[in-house]
Amino acid sequence: MPWAELVGHETARAALRRAVASDRVAPAWLLRGPEGVGRRRVALGFAAALACPRRAVAGEAAGEPCGSCPSCRRVALGTHPDVEVHGREEGRRDLDVAVVEGLQRFLERRPMEATRRVAIVDEAERLNEAAANKLLKTLEEPPGHAVLVLLATRVEGLLPTVRSRCLQLPCRPLSAAQVDLCLARAAMPAQDAAWYAAVSGGSPGRALRLAAARARERRGGLLGAVLDGGARSGPFLEAARPEGASPTEAREAVAEALEEVARFYRDLSAWCAGPDVPRLRPGEEARLAARGPDGGRSLRLASEALAAARAIRANAGEEAVVEALLAVIHEEVAGEP
Repeated sequence: MPWAELVGHETARAALRRAVASDRVAPAWLLRGPEGVGRRRVALGFAAALACPRRAVAGEAAGEPCGSCPSCRRVALGTHPDVEVHGREEGRRDLDVAVVEGLQRFLERRPMEATRRVAIVDEAERLNEAAANKLLKTLEEPPGHAVLVLLATRVEGLLPTVRSRCLQLPCRPLSAAQVDLCLARAAMPAQDAAWYAAVSGGSPGRALRLAAARARERRGGLLGAVLDGGARSGPFLEAARPEGASPTEAREAVAEALEEVARFYRDLSAWCAGPDVPRLRPGEEARLAARGPDGGRSLRLASEALAAARAIRANAGEEAVVEALLAVIHEEVAGEP
C-alpha cells in the first residue's frame, strides 16, 4: 500500500517526510503506540521513502515515496536488499541477543541499492536485558548509512538508555471512522465493520483479529455466562477457555475474556448515554435495558473487570477471581430499582 494511502498517523508521517526531504535522517527512531494501529506500515513507508528513487522532492508531499516503483514494491513485499524487519522467533517470548546480532550484521554492510540501510525492530519492548545492552552499541556508534526503527507498544519496557537515543514519534489510535475505512478496504461487510470498528480501541489490526475469532458470537457466550450463570465461575471459564489450550494459553484466554467483559460494560455505558452507539450486538439492547446497570455503574463494573484481568495475569486463582467479579456484577444488577 502506498504511504499516501495509509489511514491516520499524520503527525508521525509528516515528521518522517520532513526528515527524508531535508536529508536530515536521525540514525534511530522509536514509533510508539498500541498494537495494530499501523506502526509497522508507517515504518515501512519511511523505509520506502528512503529507498525510493522517485520520491516527491517539492511541495507538501516532499519526502513521500511514489509507492509504485520497483523499489517501493519490494519494500512492501519484504524483498528489498536494504530493508529488513526483525522480530521474535516463533515460540519465544522475548527478543534475544541473536536478533540484535542479526540486525547489526545487516546494518554494518554497505547498502546494495539505496543510500541507506533500514532495520525495523518489531515489539522492541521485548528486548531482554542482554539484547538491549548489545543494541546500545549500535545506537551509540551507528554506521553512517544505518537507520534503526524500533516499534513498541510499551516504551517503559525499553531501557531508558535505549529510549533516550531515539527520536520518538507517537502512533495514536485511529478514530472509529478511520478503522471503519480500513475494514471496508479489507472487504468486511458494512454492518460488521461498524461494530468491530467501535470495539477495536482504534486499532484496525485488533478489529481484524476480533473478526477472525468471531468475537461477536464469542461475546454473546460470555454475556450469557455473566448474566445467566449466577456467581458461579464454571460457565464463564468454560466459555472463555479454548478447547485444547495449554494452562498458560487458557489463563491468557480468561484474562482476555475479562477484558471483553470490561469492554462490554464500557459499551453499555456509552449506549446508556446514546443508544445509537453501534457497539452492542443486535439483540443485546432489550436484554440490557431490563438487566443491565446504568451508565455510572457500568463504568465501575468495567473497572472491576479490568482489575480482575490484571489479577489473572499476576497468577491469582482463576475461579476465585471470576467468582468475586460475578458476585459484584450480580450485586450491582440486583441493586437496580
